[in-house]
Amino acid sequence: MSDVGTLTLAYLRSRPADAARVLEQLEPAVVGEFLATVPVRVAAGPLAAMISWRAGRVLARMDPVRAAALIEAIPAERCSWCLRAIAPALREAILAELPTRRARSLRRQLRFVATLVGAHMDVDTSAVRAGTTVSEAIDLVRADGTWSAMQLYVIDAMQRPVGVVPLAALFDPAGERSIDALVDRECTSIAADTPLAQVDIATGWDGWPERPVVDSAGGLVGTISLARVVAARREPVGAMSSGAGPGLVLARAYGAAASGLGRTLAGLITGRGGNGV
Repeated sequence: MSDVGTLTLAYLRSRPADAARVLEQLEPAVVGEFLATVPVRVAAGPLAAMISWRAGRVLARMDPVRAAALIEAIPAERCSWCLRAIAPALREAILAELPTRRARSLRRQLRFVATLVGAHMDVDTSAVRAGTTVSEAIDLVRADGTWSAMQLYVIDAMQRPVGVVPLAALFDPAGERSIDALVDRECTSIAADTPLAQVDIATGWDGWPERPVVDSAGGLVGTISLARVVAARREPVGAMSSGAGPGLVLARAYGAAASGLGRTLAGLITGRGGNGV
């Protein structure tokens, strides 16, 4: 992929959002290799338009110097969300290649106070864009490798969640129909900067193993489960004789059951059988 044609460059420059949708369906290593052959300013457009954690996976496959150059070129508000999807050691290697002030600013953005939802969310989330077909969604779940997930998030052009689709619904035989027909729009988002103490753990979780977490612009940046919320808010050790309240125990049990079902569905998608191995 070292010879990037004129038409390809023109497409990346003029249609970065459309190019991002194409690149999201490819393996991160392949995309990283391809974008390494493209001028930084051109590559930055589609990279910034990609779903943040997928963009992070692409950056993780690049040389830290090249990755840092792209971080410098994409909009500032997107950088920290991309970096969150990268393993800490590699993320630090990329930050080390940035100007000191820029790196310091990004490090601050990457640190959520422990009392906020963002500090406990899972950034490795399965999501597809509205209009994606069911068969394309299955391919993306395979590429993502997020087998413990139980639901797939559907996002709009601004990466805002419009609803969720249970993974089980992907086994509908009408694989070429739009996933929009399967979307359940009742799942409420939680802002990443919401204090954990303000998250209602009594309502809004029925039927939802997790809830979408969004940034200040409403874009999907991760998910959080009830088990994680309750665990983060658990009472200090010694406050109860059991060391954990019944809410925490039940939440952990529910989380474990949800993960088990997710692995079973993953086995069906990959053809590995129902045991998830």
